[in-house]
Amino acid sequence: MRETSFGMTETHTSDTFTQGMQTSHFDLESRPIFVGLPMPGTKVKIVDFETKNRLPLEQEGEIAISTPSLMKGYWGKDETFGEWFYTGDIGVMSEAGYLHYIGRKKDMLKVNGMSVFPAELEHIISRHEHVNACAVVGKADDDKGQIPIAFIQLRSQATQTEIEKFLKENLSGYKVPEVILVDAMPLTTTGKIKKEVLRTRLEKENNHARH
Repeated sequence: MRETSFGMTETHTSDTFTQGMQTSHFDLESRPIFVGLPMPGTKVKIVDFETKNRLPLEQEGEIAISTPSLMKGYWGKDETFGEWFYTGDIGVMSEAGYLHYIGRKKDMLKVNGMSVFPAELEHIISRHEHVNACAVVGKADDDKGQIPIAFIQLRSQATQTEIEKFLKENLSGYKVPEVILVDAMPLTTTGKIKKEVLRTRLEKENNHARH
């Protein structure tokens, strides 16, 4: 399992760090997804998505970043960022001051009215020793609204039953995804998984099943 930190293009750098927090796997065993402490000179707060007011510790909200390396704005747009950049990412700040990344608000799935974040599921799935890569996307469902689908590429011999057993042991029931094993993941030139390709595959399979 690789260590994870939080950063984005708009800030030109990593905004948190986990170095020195690997003792006894503290970072990996913490609540998903542990991304550490703010970098020196960087301020992080969790705010309400609508009002932008700061939220108490341990409450989920939007991650906001203030750092000397923050861009002034986007090319060709008049709007400037100001002191704080509101990321559109959902996170929570622990009482100890650690940031936990939950996922993009736009990626959130609603399963029987409950919020499910693909990034959290991907983090858990990646803990399995036989998983090489994974990606979770949502599929429309008449009964549940949406259901999570996990595309998983294995690095060695393992059965789908073993993977499903692992997920049931490590996730709440409503978060357990349907599993689809794949030989390879569709990747961009920078190595990111093309989730839109996976969503298109699901749509085609659903349309075929209806006909």
